[in-house]
Amino acid sequence: MTDRWEIRKYVLALNFKPQALHIPVGARFLQFASQHNEPALWVLVDTTAPKVWRRFVLCGTGLVPESVAVEAPYLGTAALHDGDLVLYLFALPSLVNSQDEEPSDAK
Repeated sequence: MTDRWEIRKYVLALNFKPQALHIPVGARFLQFASQHNEPALWVLVDTTAPKVWRRFVLCGTGLVPESVAVEAPYLGTAALHDGDLVLYLFALPSLVNSQDEEPSDAK
């Protein structure tokens, strides 16, 4: 018997462009942190739920576009490279059109 709930880790690309993760619907974001100097997001997911593309963007200190600051929910902060790089994670509006292919605007 397998449990339907899992905590999964999603590693984010270290850049300041929008990026997409294929995450089950209804996922609950638990923590954004650094692991092995990579930004990662831990999420509680229902493994039986269909997946959708969720978009995110990383921002550095002093580098937050106005559209992100005004509209995007803040998910957390992570420090990499012994605190020399501090990143802030924001959730962008979800993509509604695809459950299968990664969207071209978030690669």
